[in-house]
Amino acid sequence: MTRNELLDRAGLVYKAFNGGLHLRVEGRDEYIDYWPTTGKWKAGSGVIGFGVTTLIERVKGKPEKKVEEADLSEYVKWKDLGQLSLDEIVAEIHRRKS
Repeated sequence: MTRNELLDRAGLVYKAFNGGLHLRVEGRDEYIDYWPTTGKWKAGSGVIGFGVTTLIERVKGKPEKKVEEADLSEYVKWKDLGQLSLDEIVAEIHRRKS
């Protein structure tokens, strides 16, 4: 299932830009910019996250997994190695912080 299909299935409303490379998702009280090719999203409040699952959780009201600036260096390291998906990277970062 594609990321867009997951958004549709979750009932989220969004508008596509640049041939679908950039989506603007309607959140509860803000818009969220989302880039499906990288999985990165940025809420109007400034919160940054990765993965369609965490984006859906933010809009649906579940606690989001926040990714701090320090986490980004680990994300880049793991992403470059190609060993983990974006959701797995975020989960691993939060597991290590706990």
